[in-house]
Amino acid sequence: MRKAPIDTSQFIRLFLGRHVRAQLSPDLLGDPERGVEERFSTSRDVLGDLLTVWYATASGHQTEWNHPEAVTHTVRQASDVLKRWDRERRDTLDRLVRCFRAQDEPVQLVLPALALDDGRALILDGTHRAVAAYHAGVPVTALVYALRAPLSARMLPDLTHHLPRPGTPGGTL
Repeated sequence: MRKAPIDTSQFIRLFLGRHVRAQLSPDLLGDPERGVEERFSTSRDVLGDLLTVWYATASGHQTEWNHPEAVTHTVRQASDVLKRWDRERRDTLDRLVRCFRAQDEPVQLVLPALALDDGRALILDGTHRAVAAYHAGVPVTALVYALRAPLSARMLPDLTHHLPRPGTPGGTL
């Protein structure tokens, strides 16, 4: 990973418009000097390790981030339980998988993410495309722009699943 050629304000302008569905609060991003990391990979394994803002209960039922039993999924895990997602999500994923398998070139993904303190990245937008590309099993070129910002649940409610819990050294990540 290396410092990206874009800064925090450009990241916000590029990625945090009306199309991003993650509930990120741009006014809480903190110091613009913290910057953005650029992560490039052609590895399907690296793509599979990215965290998503998709959740399920322990029994595998799709749920929202604030459900008491919500468990976050990586791209790989979300792909493994593809048939458990609701009809709308499955239909979108099926359509993207077919499209990606029909391409002659590697699937190119540009994904905004949040850099977590443990080095992992949480995708903020493009989860459908990332999961579908992984599930399709096709060559992928991924460029992830991971925003480094002070992590708090006020900035992104989903972070409650990724922050250290009281009484645990470094949390459960």
